[in-house]
Amino acid sequence: MRIEIVNVIPPKTEQRGNSSYQVLEVAYKDEQGRVSGKKIMSFADPAVFETLSKSNRGESYDIKAVKEGKFWNWKDASKSDGSVSPTAAKSPSTGFTPTTGRVTGSNYATQAEREWQQTRIGRQACLNSAIALAVSNGSKLKLEAIVADAEKLEAWVNRRDAKKEAVAAIEAMADDIPI
Repeated sequence: MRIEIVNVIPPKTEQRGNSSYQVLEVAYKDEQGRVSGKKIMSFADPAVFETLSKSNRGESYDIKAVKEGKFWNWKDASKSDGSVSPTAAKSPSTGFTPTTGRVTGSNYATQAEREWQQTRIGRQACLNSAIALAVSNGSKLKLEAIVADAEKLEAWVNRRDAKKEAVAAIEAMADDIPI
């Protein structure tokens, strides 16, 4: 993968038992333009640690990442000359082109996606409140009853008072109407 260095925090020495090692924190931008961070341990791969400890903001590096257990470890880091890496390709979802480093599309959620996310957050809050209500009343937790209570809470939270909204809209327009 190709990364661009955003920031490198100089190595810090940490102690674990009788041994000590250094930790290098690297902030980088990936090929999709996402900024992430990675802690590099001096004992994990000394060559990667050494290479990246000398890196500067804006430099590009080709990284070989290998999954070991549940962690992705960087096994090789070499400074890139800026050409397109052989494995890099234009991402169809983001429009990212490795040669330009620009995103032609948007990575931000659409209005519909943001609204759906807010709906899910509201529903989760109502579900949590329904569970808390059932527990506080000492009733047995039954899925159907909890979901029904959560739906009632959601309906109450999302209710609209059409008459009040219409009156407020008319009052807001009162200054616009000449008398």
